[in-house]
Amino acid sequence: MNKTLLTTAIVLFTGTYYPSAFAGDGNSALSLSVTSVSFNDSSSDLAGPNTPPDARVVVGDETILSGTYTRKLTDDLDLEVLIGAPTELTVTGVASIDPLGQVATTKALSPTIGLRYNFDLGYEKLVPFVNISANYTTFYDEETTAPLEAALSGQTSLELEDSFGLAAFAGVDYHLNDKFFLSAKIGRIQMETTGTLVTDTVIGGTSVGEISREIDVEMNPTVTFIGGGIRF
Repeated sequence: MNKTLLTTAIVLFTGTYYPSAFAGDGNSALSLSVTSVSFNDSSSDLAGPNTPPDARVVVGDETILSGTYTRKLTDDLDLEVLIGAPTELTVTGVASIDPLGQVATTKALSPTIGLRYNFDLGYEKLVPFVNISANYTTFYDEETTAPLEAALSGQTSLELEDSFGLAAFAGVDYHLNDKFFLSAKIGRIQMETTGTLVTDTVIGGTSVGEISREIDVEMNPTVTFIGGGIRF
């Protein structure tokens, strides 16, 4: 899905179902966070004809900027929409293909939308919360590297399936005043994909046709946010 269309859809959803969302009534908030994404990943073996045995991959950790929009629904319950900046992920070979190093890259966009429950501790400045959300991750601009193509004997394309999963977060807001606040939270996102690699195979200078291979990757990142925002 085109990332611009996806972002537009989220904004339209918020504006359609909560028409006062941008009315400046003090029940909305926007925040910006430095976000650490640490993948708890594992993969199946790459499967297909003429494939090196025990060929697996891992995804490199990233630090990105992310934005969160929050809209108060009741005294304790908020609607929350979170989206990180599009980022490029690095895929590295392990096990039998560890010597290849980096084997692929992909760009990813990963918005979540869900409900946040705020706990009242009787102290206005400090507000702990938990969040349960649905996550959608789309992968695009996938590319393989020359070392992987050499190992697979030909030019190779890569396509990654989009991911749908649950996300859960816990955190705390610290209100500096009625308008500005600091925020920190940590959570886990359920994220997995299947990669399809198609190689235009050349052996001994002769093309032998396309060979298709697949690999399943569970990514399930732990995500940590530190930032601040404004209420309006």
